[in-house]
Amino acid sequence: MVDAGSTSHRIYFGDADDFVVIRENNEHLSHGTTGLSCWQASCHLADLLAVLDMSNKSVVELGAGCGLTGISVASWQGAERVMLTDFDPNVLEQLKHNVKLNLEKKINQVSVGTVDFLNFSPDDVPFAPDLVIGADIVYDTSILDGLSRTISSLLSMKEGSVCIIASALRNPETLASFDKSLEQNGLHVAESARIQGDRIVFDRDCSFQLPQFFPFSASVECPTVIYVIVKSSNK
Repeated sequence: MVDAGSTSHRIYFGDADDFVVIRENNEHLSHGTTGLSCWQASCHLADLLAVLDMSNKSVVELGAGCGLTGISVASWQGAERVMLTDFDPNVLEQLKHNVKLNLEKKINQVSVGTVDFLNFSPDDVPFAPDLVIGADIVYDTSILDGLSRTISSLLSMKEGSVCIIASALRNPETLASFDKSLEQNGLHVAESARIQGDRIVFDRDCSFQLPQFFPFSASVECPTVIYVIVKSSNK
């Protein structure tokens, strides 16, 4: 990390000559938001998506924050079209900076836009996504119903689309509230898993080692929970 006053640049190296550079605020909470810093779940989700083939896929990231996950998908995984979204003006400004820093040659394939979970309209996203992603956006119970409605609306835009949410397990009651709001909005958790260290363990009793392209620099004891979310067949 290269110190630049209130911000730093964190560099994530791949297994070849690939790397992602992310500018973030040194304080986890600044300007009234947590979206100006990288968090554990974004690194874990980026690691997970690094093993998937994104060729010809359109991706929307909700609550993109610094943009690590969405930028890595656009840069390394070959997604055809990526839209990174957030709501806070300061976060959006930094997000645009990080996109330009890493993806200037792919600027026609990558966009940054505003999405408000509490006032979402399908018109906010100009294409039907194959994949919706989000990292560390399940922490405030007051927005969980809006978040679930937003996911449901996005998945309704294209048959067979999937949402993958990664969330650090800080409060089991918050995740339980999220489970309930998903069900109430016609969504179903098709698969779930936990990541701790370099291993991902699925609820169906299988596990494998993840590459750690994006190791989180802080020592965090809680695991990251992964949800694979789809539309319920009876909704």
